Amino acid sequence: MDKVIEFLLANDFMRDEYEPSIYRGKKCNVRIFHDHYAVVSRDWPDTDELGFLYSKDLNIYWLVGILTWFKLIPKDYVGGFGE
Repeated sequence: MDKVIEFLLANDFMRDEYEPSIYRGKKCNVRIFHDHYAVVSRDWPDTDELGFLYSKDLNIYWLVGILTWFKLIPKDYVGGFGE
């Protein structure tokens, strides 16, 4: 879990002041639950609607893949989570 938080903070996400499980970015928010992630954004392709994606577990590679695939963070993100 610590590596995920480090990754989010290194990529310009800020911990929500009132809900510490939510990290707010420029294009989306990520909420860390005890067993999965939720990514919330209005910047999904072909829609201006608020959308949610949920992971099946806490796999950081899923999270990085979603954030980069949908251009919610740059493809040259700050990594370091595999070390």
